[in-house]
Amino acid sequence: MRRPFSVLVLAAAMALPAFGESITIPPGLWSYSGTAQLGAGQMTDSGQECFRPGNSTYDLSKAAQSIADGCDLISSSPMENGVSFEIACTGALKGELSGEFLLQGETAALSATGWTGTPEMQMPVAVSATAQRLADSCS
Repeated sequence: MRRPFSVLVLAAAMALPAFGESITIPPGLWSYSGTAQLGAGQMTDSGQECFRPGNSTYDLSKAAQSIADGCDLISSSPMENGVSFEIACTGALKGELSGEFLLQGETAALSATGWTGTPEMQMPVAVSATAQRLADSCS
């Protein structure tokens, strides 16, 4: 992976008033935490992220591509209170990830499962994350 799975964790920090390949993020300070299970190994990430007015559009296709070379958003579909998605990686990192983002008020959640490795030797992957909007501004 070029970047840690925090790309997906940060994606959970997105409130979802707009659905599709781009998500509009309400400006403000967000707190996030998440876990990725890769086979028997586990990674965690947590922190805060500031989203400023005018810089609040998040592109799911770019997020998928930032995981690794050869990763792409295959589909995204609006659903009640969120969006479902599928990501496929066909480069040096191979795998698939299916999941959903959900929003309840100012709390967002991400859950996704899939695999990485080779089609013959698949290692299970599970990602979960939550985010909470802490403030309207970052000051």
